[in-house]
Amino acid sequence: MTLLAILAVVGLSGCAGAPPRAALASESPPPTEPVPATSVPPEEDFSLPPADSAVAPAPAECKISPLSSEPCGAGVPLEKLADALELSDWAARDRALAPLESCEDIEPGLVRTLRVDLVPNFCADVWAEGYLAQQGASLRIDVRDALSGLALSARLSRLALSVPVLEGEVNRERFLEFFRGQLGRWIVEQARALYATAKLGAQLQGYGRGVVAVAAGVADMRFVEAIRTAPLPVEIASDEELRDVYFGQLDQALGPIKTRGRDGALVGLRRLAETGSLGGARVVAARALLSTLYGGRRIDALDELLLPELPESPSGDAMLRVAEHLPVFYSPFLLDPSHLEDEPFLRALSAKGIPSVFRKRLDRMALPYAARDLYARVLLRLGQTYWLSADFTRAASLLSAAPTPGAGTTPQAQLVGAVATALQHGPKDAADMMVRGPLLPDGVGNVAELDRIAKSKSPVAGLAAYNAAYILSLVPPVTDDGGYWSDVARRFKKAVSMLKQPKHKALARRRAESARATATAIRRRAPPKRLQ
Repeated sequence: MTLLAILAVVGLSGCAGAPPRAALASESPPPTEPVPATSVPPEEDFSLPPADSAVAPAPAECKISPLSSEPCGAGVPLEKLADALELSDWAARDRALAPLESCEDIEPGLVRTLRVDLVPNFCADVWAEGYLAQQGASLRIDVRDALSGLALSARLSRLALSVPVLEGEVNRERFLEFFRGQLGRWIVEQARALYATAKLGAQLQGYGRGVVAVAAGVADMRFVEAIRTAPLPVEIASDEELRDVYFGQLDQALGPIKTRGRDGALVGLRRLAETGSLGGARVVAARALLSTLYGGRRIDALDELLLPELPESPSGDAMLRVAEHLPVFYSPFLLDPSHLEDEPFLRALSAKGIPSVFRKRLDRMALPYAARDLYARVLLRLGQTYWLSADFTRAASLLSAAPTPGAGTTPQAQLVGAVATALQHGPKDAADMMVRGPLLPDGVGNVAELDRIAKSKSPVAGLAAYNAAYILSLVPPVTDDGGYWSDVARRFKKAVSMLKQPKHKALARRRAESARATATAIRRRAPPKRLQ
């Protein structure tokens, strides 16, 4: 019996071929403002369906902190919120946030959603399910979807964890019995639970949908890896040819699930990019998944750019402390956007990212140059994280719009503008990059402004020289006799002598050696010239 036949017996082929994330794949534009509250019939039930039996139970430490009977008072208690957000221990932080659920001037359900977001992900459903059952009908759509998405992501994090193991010597007969029996049942149960949970997430919008999409993508890949590590019969394990056939058939059967995992990560990244988030565990997980699946189309390719450090985060009042530590989704509900043109507020926000509703305001404002510089740096980092050409274009535009040439500019702003200019004609987003393949569009790589800075006496000349070489290394020509890569190696070598920090010098030196090795390999492959 072939492997594909075995997989058909246990039901994997049917689960793999089903479209559990069809709704996630066909994305419609999400609202750019927080979704308005809507009136909902009081009898409508917004509780989540019970978790599938295949979902592992939450660990014992997932206990909800008791709510305080102490009255919250009027307004948003920013001091208490700042004190809570600055706690590093998640349980202590949750205890400090719990009393704020009774604050009348905070959007209902927002503090509970924030609490759920900040506990370990595997606990999130414990905090969310009962609340949704009791209060779901009274919550804004975006808050309810965020809370539901966090709960579903917790369920997904507890799937495909403990794959059955066949002990002792594994021969063909025992392997088939194990695959049709214990392992087969596990595959069917886990595949069914992944499908059902991801399907619930596909009904959500905004941040909640993004959270579920990333968790579903990661769970799919964990499921694939679990099946790939199942023990092999001695007859297969000891025969290289049979082993190659086995894994070839297995990869063919698992291909649709890997594709689903990729799509989940891409949808999740798109939604998280729309929130304006500059990082966090979910962004890291989605990018890591895509890097594993598509090494030739690196989502993290821009991470090795050398960019100027942001100014030190301001120390100050509670509002700045909250802005620095609050996850991006919650900022429009709790922070006053009238402070957006104040540099300290904008700098504090930039630690986590700037929410889309605030970015829309910023785009309409006549910002002073220092604020434009800060905003452009955030946009460049967003583009760097998500491969968003529109953010590179906007950053370049912000920094080219000084009242007179050079007025108010700084060397750091000039460097940011030059990097953004070199990247602005790239893929529109991560999904576009995946479709295009490893080669970036021809418009990427206009390093003229970086070269100009590198030849000047600017304090960032070394950074400009390195970034020009690095961007050019991302856009090699289709055909090359080794000369292109030799030039890139020369550029990196020049940057080594110009950079100031030892870690930057070491990075440029490694890049120069790699480019030189590439040039040598290309020349060795080139056909010899014919004698005349």
